[in-house]
Amino acid sequence: MTRKHPLFPTFQEVEKESDLARSDHLPVMTKIPLGEKKESLTIVSLNILGNEGCSGVHPLGMTIPEGHTLERYQHLASGLAHGIKKHGVDVILLQEADKSIVPYLEEKLGKGWNIIVDDFGIISCYNKERFVLQDTTADKESRIRTMAFTDTRSGLSIDVHNLWGVYSPFPHHMEKQYRSLLTKTKSKLSVIMGDTNSRLAPPADHTKRNLTTGIVPPIIAKTSGLPSDTQITDHPDGGFYRDESGIIHQLSTETLDFDTAEIVRDERSEADANVWPEYRMVMCLDNYYQETAIVDGKTLFLYEDALQREFGNDNLVVRMASNSFNNKALAIRFPRNSEAFKLIQSELKNEAGFQFTHVDPTDNRDGHQPLPCVFAPIEKVALLHKAVQKAISETVLKNQVTQRIQSEIERLSEAHWYLHDASEKISSLKELKIRLSTATADSTAEALLSIIKTWEAEAAPASQSTRENNIKNKHELMGVHRNIFFKPIRPGKSTETQNTLQWLKEALGDAPNQGVQPEPSMK
Repeated sequence: MTRKHPLFPTFQEVEKESDLARSDHLPVMTKIPLGEKKESLTIVSLNILGNEGCSGVHPLGMTIPEGHTLERYQHLASGLAHGIKKHGVDVILLQEADKSIVPYLEEKLGKGWNIIVDDFGIISCYNKERFVLQDTTADKESRIRTMAFTDTRSGLSIDVHNLWGVYSPFPHHMEKQYRSLLTKTKSKLSVIMGDTNSRLAPPADHTKRNLTTGIVPPIIAKTSGLPSDTQITDHPDGGFYRDESGIIHQLSTETLDFDTAEIVRDERSEADANVWPEYRMVMCLDNYYQETAIVDGKTLFLYEDALQREFGNDNLVVRMASNSFNNKALAIRFPRNSEAFKLIQSELKNEAGFQFTHVDPTDNRDGHQPLPCVFAPIEKVALLHKAVQKAISETVLKNQVTQRIQSEIERLSEAHWYLHDASEKISSLKELKIRLSTATADSTAEALLSIIKTWEAEAAPASQSTRENNIKNKHELMGVHRNIFFKPIRPGKSTETQNTLQWLKEALGDAPNQGVQPEPSMK
């Protein structure tokens, strides 16, 4: 077995000589520009590996020698001190950190440093000769320590967020949270850095090179059906900063030797490094993704918006992806049981470089079932787009109907003081949307009409409101008026929801209702 990175020993090496193991993450260093003639801000981040039993460099089931953990911590603290001398490090951010490393940090860093210890696995160290701490807060649930500094050398107010992210294979929720942290502050500059537990890859740089900063614990490989001696490479360490103009940049990082703090770059070829080949979504917070057209002349986010509209589903996610050797891909996550995904897979399954997989979500907002994902090599994005357009054309009728239902759900979700709560209508319409969206891709107008009519005839949800208004079925439920100045039931006066459903039914071939004004055709 070859090393996945020059600084990561193999399982066999550690089994023979345990002292070779430091951590299953590499120390990463960044230098953030603060402006012309101002000294840059230098930060080192390191997940120190709190438990050898769940380690990417210790073999599964290895007996850990007595005193091994504390010896590792001594080496790590010494290496961090070397980083201060060699690179002028100003801030050190540690994750998966146990307080037992603190005495070694105090000894090696010296009296010029302050150390903040959290009980959720984060330790933050800063040079108190350069920085004055103005405020600090901890978010235990998100595992983030926030520090607001005044930099005595530049005069700038700077936020630094130490992050030990909660793992998710899909980065969109994290992006939203981190963007808020970086922008909703009065400080001139804001930085978030650490073990994101997501994936990072340089936005504009597609040069093939080893991005590995972490090794996944072998228990993960084993539960995935792989040999327990498999070392799966990962690249979660780094972060982002927001400059004075409000623009967000991904941090450019270097990996450091654990002991000497020398910068170490892996110069091997992809074949020699033999890193994990699987594409995984990466965080797309850098401004590059806001401005750069990636597919069909659109940015990732505009393309995502377009596909959500076309497919009538806002759970679809589009992001850049990368493997551990910086081979980029466009990734699309489809909703569960997506007919479009099946059509695209059938079209492109024999195309070299494409990856089709089902990914288990870890965030409750994404549900609990595996979600289908396609990954297209960046040089073959046009092929994916062509297949996507074909899938849209083959599912267009179903998508249009589903999107119209979604629009009605969004309209009913808007709160106004003069309107009664519409939660019963909304939940029932969501049921209808699910049935429509899970219909076969080539569903006929007759089949879709049957779904709507069957749903309308079903019993309304039992509640005090439906009992008081003698509402028997979902068709009648859609006819309940919400305006507080009128009666809920107004014979001869249809609601907007009823009008929308009637228009849909007529567009699908149902006989016209004389009391309803039809909308323009879907065609």
